[in-house]
Amino acid sequence: ITTVSVFNLTADTRVSVKNGDAVVVTAQVVEVNMDILSTNNFVADLSMLGGGIIVSADLFDSSTGIVTWNIASATVTEGQQTVTVLTIYDEAGNTSNTLETTFIGDNSVPSVLDVSIYNISKSIEDYVKDGQSLVITAQISENLPEYTTSHDIWADLSPLGMSTIVSADEFDTTTQIATWNVSSTVLNPSDGNLTITVSYRDEAGNAAPVGNESIIADNTPPIIVQISFVNNTEGWIDIAKNGDSMTVTAMITDSEGNVTRDEIWADL
Repeated sequence: ITTVSVFNLTADTRVSVKNGDAVVVTAQVVEVNMDILSTNNFVADLSMLGGGIIVSADLFDSSTGIVTWNIASATVTEGQQTVTVLTIYDEAGNTSNTLETTFIGDNSVPSVLDVSIYNISKSIEDYVKDGQSLVITAQISENLPEYTTSHDIWADLSPLGMSTIVSADEFDTTTQIATWNVSSTVLNPSDGNLTITVSYRDEAGNAAPVGNESIIADNTPPIIVQISFVNNTEGWIDIAKNGDSMTVTAMITDSEGNVTRDEIWADL
């Protein structure tokens, strides 16, 4: 036996397996008289996949020397597991070496713990308008982050003028934080609440509950509807002389109600 491998057909990976996955185990065999061998010549310990301790092969291709065992629905426990091709013997009774391979049992459901949206154009978190830049981050909780890539984490950024499925630009396996950079937004709707959703599926195919966060789109300028002048010294309205104390008031309306004192100024 030169090689043994485990492949998860359901999740398309050689790394990990969860309960219910379809799995194929293969072994590469070198034998002088390959044509006289059959599946009965090959056995493996598939107990870590929910199979038996001694299981005959399902397929043998004498032209390639590849032996195959198929597990329609695996049963695994958490952590690193071992599959062993125990005995391969030819018609003369010669037995081969024993060879092992490992995989990771992973039935743990990951989480998207926190999603945040930050408007880097205005250094604020709550509001955005067309053309501004955003950074979106998501905190992932995964017991095998070293096998996660940015392509395993995606967001629906269609409210920002992008696709419904956008893979993260970066994923830090140490902090488990995924990041998306949006250079210029095109908001839909242009005013009102926007919700961004984040999805994650780990290497074994375990899907996390969808995470989300909202930001308010505001492309409508505020309106100054009234300005008034009160002469505090004389008690007059709209009339003053040098030296009088005056109060100037302005009434402002805004569709999203996000006008602050720091954003209102007057030429006095």
